[in-house]
Amino acid sequence: MIKKLLAATSLAALTAVAQAGDSWSEAQQASGIALGTLLLVDYLQTRQIAKQPEIYHEINPVLGKHPSLGTVNTYFAGAAILGYLALDALPSDMRSWALGAGIVLELAVTAHNNTIGLKARW
Repeated sequence: MIKKLLAATSLAALTAVAQAGDSWSEAQQASGIALGTLLLVDYLQTRQIAKQPEIYHEINPVLGKHPSLGTVNTYFAGAAILGYLALDALPSDMRSWALGAGIVLELAVTAHNNTIGLKARW
């Protein structure tokens, strides 16, 4: 399921890149770094879910309730690459909005994970 989703999203992202959007402003670059950092924290927290299925379960329906480490690795690698490609293809005003939305979403996810005891560790 994840591989098919990644393949379809890759094709869509590569098509969008062919029509690449505007260059990134300094503020967008900073937001991109913040979003990437939050995605890394989410990834590390999700690895803890995969390593401790007797304690935790995943709520992302794409990953399933008890994803393997391989599934987590594939999902987050794809999310990072495809997310960047999609953001890069957007016009500047839409990119700023999408970066902000991504940051809010990742802040909510990582904060929730932290409240249930998940730490960002390898």
